Amino acid sequence: MYNGKIFCNDTGNHFFYQNADPPFDIITIRLPSLTIRNQPRTGLMTTISFFYQSISLKVVASAVPITDEEYLYTQLQLSPEELKYIKSTNFFVVL
Repeated sequence: MYNGKIFCNDTGNHFFYQNADPPFDIITIRLPSLTIRNQPRTGLMTTISFFYQSISLKVVASAVPITDEEYLYTQLQLSPEELKYIKSTNFFVVL
């Protein structure tokens, strides 16, 4: 069972969830605010766990369901620039 909080401001939405049972992992999702045009936004999901490696994923938020699988694939796949940055800094940033 996860308990959490949602924080919203002018620039983005932040979701923080913590598992109340073992393994007591923590999930955070950070997304830029949706615009007036309701265009999908790409954000970052990270997990922190006492027992497993940390994981980071790209996520897409949209006001309506997205059925275009090719669009989702291109949005969620890591670009060569992102991979290069991760390898050189050991840090994952979604721009």
